Amino acid sequence: MKNIFVEEFIPGAKLLRTNSSKGIHVYEINSELFALVNVGEIGCVTETLKQKIMQSVNKPIKCVSLFRKKTDFTAPEDIAWNTYVWFADNPKHYIHFEANAPRIRQIQKI
Repeated sequence: MKNIFVEEFIPGAKLLRTNSSKGIHVYEINSELFALVNVGEIGCVTETLKQKIMQSVNKPIKCVSLFRKKTDFTAPEDIAWNTYVWFADNPKHYIHFEANAPRIRQIQKI
Protein backbone atom coordinates (compact mmCIF):
# COMPACT_ATOMS: atom_id res chain seq x y z
CA MET A 1 0.00 0.00 0.00
CA LYS A 2 1.46 3.32 -1.03
CA ASN A 3 1.21 6.09 1.49
CA ILE A 4 -0.35 8.54 -0.95
CA PHE A 5 -3.20 9.19 1.48
CA VAL A 6 -0.64 10.02 4.18
CA GLU A 7 0.89 12.66 1.92
CA GLU A 8 -2.54 13.99 0.92
CA PHE A 9 -4.16 14.15 4.34
CA ILE A 10 -1.05 14.91 6.38
CA PRO A 11 1.07 17.01 4.01
CA GLY A 12 3.61 17.91 6.71
CA ALA A 13 4.49 14.25 7.30
CA LYS A 14 8.20 13.57 6.89
CA LEU A 15 9.25 9.97 6.17
CA LEU A 16 12.16 9.15 8.52
CA ARG A 17 12.55 5.40 8.17
CA THR A 18 10.99 2.66 6.15
CA ASN A 19 11.13 -1.09 6.29
CA SER A 20 8.97 -1.79 3.28
CA SER A 21 9.71 -5.52 3.48
CA LYS A 22 7.93 -5.49 6.85
CA GLY A 23 5.32 -2.88 5.90
CA ILE A 24 6.43 -0.37 8.56
CA HIS A 25 7.04 3.32 7.82
CA VAL A 26 8.09 5.85 10.47
CA TYR A 27 6.98 9.45 9.95
CA GLU A 28 7.55 12.64 11.88
CA ILE A 29 4.41 14.78 12.09
CA ASN A 30 4.53 18.01 14.09
CA SER A 31 7.57 16.78 16.08
CA GLU A 32 5.85 13.47 16.97
CA LEU A 33 6.82 10.06 15.63
CA PHE A 34 4.26 7.74 14.02
CA ALA A 35 4.82 4.15 12.91
CA LEU A 36 2.43 3.37 10.07
CA VAL A 37 1.95 -0.38 9.71
CA ASN A 38 0.49 -1.85 6.53
CA VAL A 39 -1.98 -4.47 7.78
CA GLY A 40 -2.06 -6.19 4.37
CA GLU A 41 1.63 -7.02 4.68
CA ILE A 42 2.22 -7.87 8.35
CA GLY A 43 -1.07 -7.59 10.19
CA CYS A 44 -2.31 -5.00 12.65
CA VAL A 45 -0.39 -3.41 15.51
CA THR A 46 -0.60 -5.99 18.28
CA GLU A 47 0.83 -5.38 21.74
CA THR A 48 3.93 -7.41 20.78
CA LEU A 49 4.53 -5.44 17.58
CA LYS A 50 3.92 -2.15 19.39
CA GLN A 51 6.61 -3.04 21.96
CA LYS A 52 9.08 -4.02 19.19
CA ILE A 53 8.49 -0.74 17.35
CA MET A 54 8.89 1.29 20.54
CA GLN A 55 12.14 -0.49 21.39
CA SER A 56 13.53 -0.04 17.88
CA VAL A 57 13.14 3.76 17.90
CA ASN A 58 13.78 4.23 21.62
CA LYS A 59 11.57 7.35 21.63
CA PRO A 60 7.87 7.95 22.20
CA ILE A 61 6.01 6.86 19.06
CA LYS A 62 2.37 6.44 18.07
CA CYS A 63 1.52 3.25 16.20
CA VAL A 64 -1.08 3.18 13.42
CA SER A 65 -2.58 0.12 11.69
CA LEU A 66 -3.35 0.99 8.05
CA PHE A 67 -6.22 -0.92 6.47
CA ARG A 68 -7.18 -0.70 2.79
CA LYS A 69 -10.92 -0.81 3.59
CA LYS A 70 -13.09 -0.59 6.68
CA THR A 71 -14.50 -4.00 5.79
CA ASP A 72 -11.00 -5.51 6.28
CA PHE A 73 -11.16 -4.51 9.95
CA THR A 74 -12.62 -7.70 11.41
CA ALA A 75 -10.64 -8.44 14.60
CA PRO A 76 -10.51 -5.36 16.83
CA GLU A 77 -9.51 -7.52 19.79
CA ASP A 78 -6.06 -7.92 18.17
CA ILE A 79 -5.38 -4.17 18.12
CA ALA A 80 -3.08 -2.95 20.90
CA TRP A 81 -4.44 -0.32 23.26
CA ASN A 82 -3.18 3.24 22.81
CA THR A 83 -2.76 2.74 19.06
CA TYR A 84 -4.69 3.98 16.05
CA VAL A 85 -6.54 2.42 13.10
CA TRP A 86 -6.74 4.27 9.78
CA PHE A 87 -8.60 3.23 6.61
CA ALA A 88 -7.41 4.08 3.08
CA ASP A 89 -11.01 4.15 1.83
CA ASN A 90 -11.98 6.71 4.51
CA PRO A 91 -8.74 8.58 5.30
CA LYS A 92 -10.41 11.61 6.89
CA HIS A 93 -11.21 9.54 10.00
CA TYR A 94 -9.32 7.24 12.33
CA ILE A 95 -10.06 5.17 15.42
CA HIS A 96 -8.01 5.68 18.58
CA PHE A 97 -7.93 2.62 20.83
CA GLU A 98 -7.61 4.51 24.08
CA ALA A 99 -7.99 3.03 27.57
CA ASN A 100 -10.75 0.55 26.67
CA ALA A 101 -12.83 3.28 24.99
CA PRO A 102 -12.26 3.34 21.20
CA ARG A 103 -13.21 6.65 19.60
CA ILE A 104 -13.74 7.65 16.00
CA ARG A 105 -12.15 10.98 15.20
CA GLN A 106 -11.84 13.15 12.13
CA ILE A 107 -8.41 14.03 10.79
CA GLN A 108 -7.84 17.70 10.22
CA LYS A 109 -5.34 18.74 7.58
CA ILE A 110 -2.19 20.17 9.09
